[in-house]
Amino acid sequence: MQQQIQVRYAELNDAAELTQLFAAVVGPLDIYVQQARDGEIKRFSEQAFRSLIGNDAKSVALAFAGKEAVGFSIAEDQCGPVWIEWYGVIARARGKGAGRALIKSLIDEAPGRKATKLWCDTRTNNTPSIALFESLGFRKLCELKQHWYGQDFFLWEREV
Repeated sequence: MQQQIQVRYAELNDAAELTQLFAAVVGPLDIYVQQARDGEIKRFSEQAFRSLIGNDAKSVALAFAGKEAVGFSIAEDQCGPVWIEWYGVIARARGKGAGRALIKSLIDEAPGRKATKLWCDTRTNNTPSIALFESLGFRKLCELKQHWYGQDFFLWEREV
Protein backbone atom coordinates (compact mmCIF):
# COMPACT_ATOMS: atom_id res chain seq x y z
CA MET A 1 0.00 0.00 0.00
CA GLN A 2 1.32 3.44 -1.00
CA GLN A 3 1.76 5.91 1.85
CA GLN A 4 -0.47 8.96 1.61
CA ILE A 5 1.28 12.26 0.90
CA GLN A 6 0.42 15.28 3.03
CA VAL A 7 1.24 18.84 1.98
CA ARG A 8 1.54 21.85 4.27
CA TYR A 9 3.02 25.32 4.03
CA ALA A 10 6.55 25.63 5.35
CA GLU A 11 7.20 27.56 8.53
CA LEU A 12 10.26 29.56 9.54
CA ASN A 13 11.54 26.67 11.66
CA ASP A 14 11.54 24.45 8.52
CA ALA A 15 14.22 26.58 6.79
CA ALA A 16 17.23 24.42 7.71
CA GLU A 17 15.46 21.23 6.64
CA LEU A 18 14.30 22.90 3.43
CA THR A 19 17.86 23.91 2.57
CA GLN A 20 19.03 20.31 2.96
CA LEU A 21 16.03 18.92 1.06
CA PHE A 22 16.51 21.39 -1.79
CA ALA A 23 20.20 20.44 -2.13
CA ALA A 24 19.35 16.72 -1.94
CA VAL A 25 16.83 17.07 -4.78
CA VAL A 26 18.63 19.55 -7.04
CA GLY A 27 22.23 18.40 -6.53
CA PRO A 28 21.95 15.14 -8.48
CA LEU A 29 19.48 16.35 -11.17
CA ASP A 30 21.40 15.63 -14.35
CA ILE A 31 18.76 17.37 -16.49
CA TYR A 32 20.43 20.61 -15.38
CA VAL A 33 24.04 21.54 -16.05
CA GLN A 34 26.30 21.58 -12.98
CA GLN A 35 26.57 25.37 -13.04
CA ALA A 36 22.77 25.67 -12.80
CA ARG A 37 22.55 23.17 -9.93
CA ASP A 38 25.34 24.85 -7.99
CA GLY A 39 23.85 28.30 -8.53
CA GLU A 40 20.36 27.30 -7.41
CA ILE A 41 21.62 25.45 -4.34
CA LYS A 42 23.63 28.52 -3.35
CA ARG A 43 20.66 30.81 -4.01
CA PHE A 44 18.24 28.79 -1.84
CA SER A 45 20.13 29.09 1.43
CA GLU A 46 18.54 28.78 4.86
CA GLN A 47 18.35 32.58 5.02
CA ALA A 48 16.70 32.70 1.59
CA PHE A 49 14.02 30.24 2.73
CA ARG A 50 13.46 32.27 5.91
CA SER A 51 13.02 35.39 3.81
CA LEU A 52 10.61 33.71 1.37
CA ILE A 53 8.47 32.29 4.17
CA GLY A 54 8.61 35.52 6.17
CA ASN A 55 7.48 37.58 3.19
CA ASP A 56 4.74 35.18 2.00
CA ALA A 57 3.57 32.35 4.25
CA LYS A 58 2.23 30.52 1.18
CA SER A 59 5.41 30.71 -0.89
CA VAL A 60 6.95 27.39 0.16
CA ALA A 61 5.22 24.08 0.77
CA LEU A 62 6.50 20.73 1.99
CA ALA A 63 5.25 17.25 1.06
CA PHE A 64 5.45 14.53 3.69
CA ALA A 65 5.30 10.76 3.53
CA GLY A 66 4.53 10.02 7.16
CA LYS A 67 6.87 12.25 9.16
CA GLU A 68 9.54 12.48 6.44
CA ALA A 69 9.73 15.56 4.24
CA VAL A 70 10.05 14.16 0.72
CA GLY A 71 9.38 17.18 -1.48
CA PHE A 72 8.88 20.92 -1.72
CA SER A 73 7.42 23.64 -3.91
CA ILE A 74 8.43 27.27 -4.18
CA ALA A 75 5.87 29.63 -5.71
CA GLU A 76 5.80 33.40 -6.10
CA ASP A 77 2.56 35.38 -6.06
CA GLN A 78 2.91 37.86 -8.93
CA CYS A 79 -0.31 39.84 -8.32
CA GLY A 80 -2.48 37.59 -10.46
CA PRO A 81 -0.23 34.90 -11.86
CA VAL A 82 1.52 32.54 -9.44
CA TRP A 83 4.95 31.46 -10.70
CA ILE A 84 5.95 27.93 -9.72
CA GLU A 85 9.65 28.53 -9.40
CA TRP A 86 10.59 25.05 -8.21
CA TYR A 87 9.08 21.82 -7.10
CA GLY A 88 11.03 18.70 -6.38
CA VAL A 89 10.93 15.30 -4.74
CA ILE A 90 13.80 13.25 -3.32
CA ALA A 91 14.80 10.38 -5.60
CA ARG A 92 13.56 7.52 -3.37
CA ALA A 93 10.07 9.09 -3.17
CA ARG A 94 9.57 9.85 -6.87
CA GLY A 95 6.67 8.20 -8.65
CA LYS A 96 4.66 7.95 -5.42
CA GLY A 97 2.48 11.03 -5.78
CA ALA A 98 4.44 13.71 -3.91
CA GLY A 99 5.04 15.90 -6.97
CA ARG A 100 1.39 15.60 -7.98
CA ALA A 101 0.28 16.45 -4.43
CA LEU A 102 2.47 19.57 -4.38
CA ILE A 103 1.23 20.90 -7.73
CA LYS A 104 -2.38 19.91 -6.97
CA SER A 105 -2.10 21.83 -3.69
CA LEU A 106 -1.01 24.94 -5.62
CA ILE A 107 -3.96 24.50 -8.00
CA ASP A 108 -6.42 24.01 -5.13
CA GLU A 109 -5.11 27.05 -3.23
CA ALA A 110 -5.02 29.37 -6.27
CA PRO A 111 -8.61 30.71 -6.00
CA GLY A 112 -8.05 31.65 -2.36
CA ARG A 113 -4.94 33.56 -3.38
CA LYS A 114 -7.01 35.35 -6.06
CA ALA A 115 -4.64 33.91 -8.65
CA THR A 116 -5.51 34.25 -12.31
CA LYS A 117 -3.21 31.46 -13.41
CA LEU A 118 -0.31 29.24 -12.43
CA TRP A 119 2.71 29.25 -14.68
CA CYS A 120 6.11 27.60 -14.72
CA ASP A 121 8.80 26.11 -16.88
CA THR A 122 10.28 22.66 -17.31
CA ARG A 123 13.38 21.43 -19.02
CA THR A 124 12.37 20.00 -22.41
CA ASN A 125 13.87 16.64 -21.39
CA ASN A 126 12.04 16.41 -18.04
CA THR A 127 9.47 13.87 -19.18
CA PRO A 128 8.00 13.16 -15.70
CA SER A 129 7.27 16.87 -15.10
CA ILE A 130 5.92 17.32 -18.62
CA ALA A 131 3.53 14.39 -18.11
CA LEU A 132 2.47 15.74 -14.71
CA PHE A 133 1.71 19.24 -15.98
CA GLU A 134 -0.20 17.89 -18.99
CA SER A 135 -2.25 15.58 -16.74
CA LEU A 136 -3.15 18.50 -14.46
CA GLY A 137 -4.42 20.71 -17.28
CA PHE A 138 -1.40 22.93 -17.92
CA ARG A 139 -0.97 24.21 -21.46
CA LYS A 140 2.43 24.39 -23.12
CA LEU A 141 2.92 27.98 -24.28
CA CYS A 142 6.26 27.78 -26.06
CA GLU A 143 9.74 26.37 -26.14
CA LEU A 144 12.56 28.61 -24.96
CA LYS A 145 15.74 27.57 -26.79
CA GLN A 146 19.14 28.26 -25.26
CA HIS A 147 17.54 29.84 -22.18
CA TRP A 148 18.85 29.65 -18.59
CA TYR A 149 22.39 28.30 -18.59
CA GLY A 150 22.04 27.66 -22.34
CA GLN A 151 19.43 24.94 -21.83
CA ASP A 152 16.04 24.46 -23.50
CA PHE A 153 12.78 24.88 -21.55
CA PHE A 154 9.03 24.68 -22.10
CA LEU A 155 6.86 27.42 -20.61
CA TRP A 156 3.49 26.29 -19.17
CA GLU A 157 0.32 27.91 -17.81
CA ARG A 158 -2.90 26.77 -16.19
CA GLU A 159 -5.76 29.20 -15.75
CA VAL A 160 -7.60 29.15 -12.46
